[in-house]
Amino acid sequence: MRGVNSVLRELVKRSGGLVTRAAVAQVVPECALEHACRDGELVRVLPEVFVAAHLVHSRPGTRS
Repeated sequence: MRGVNSVLRELVKRSGGLVTRAAVAQVVPECALEHACRDGELVRVLPEVFVAAHLVHSRPGTRS
């Protein structure tokens, strides 16, 4: 998550790779979340839930 806002990166790290839009909104502007998603660092898994992309792509049985 190199290009991600440092505060957002720390939030994702502390939460085990899973964050909600509400939690993100408390610490960084919406554009930081949008940027992380656009760059492929975070993946939306539910309407208000995002996960670090490396966790999604590293599950056993999935293709990279």
